Amino acid sequence: TPFPPAQLPRKVDKELESGEYFLSKEQKEQSAKSKRSLENAKKGLKRKRERAAEFVVPTSNIATMGGKKGAKSAKELAIKIKNGQKTKNRKKAKDFLA
Repeated sequence: TPFPPAQLPRKVDKELESGEYFLSKEQKEQSAKSKRSLENAKKGLKRKRERAAEFVVPTSNIATMGGKKGAKSAKELAIKIKNGQKTKNRKKAKDFLA
């Protein structure tokens, strides 16, 4: 190509277009600080959502998750716990001695 590419705008040119060139030093620092704090807040919310997603209870039955024989559904277990019944059949020491 016989012609060179157009020059890119300088930093000063960009500041003149946006109006930042005429701001004081304190105003520039405050705007930069507010931009950083906004970005940090967005990242913080994203991290909280990711952490909370780890603790979401799955919607499928608990019985299918464990794969154990005799496993109960989540509703049955909740009802037993609410009524104060034991959820496990524990063996006593005398059963082993017999």
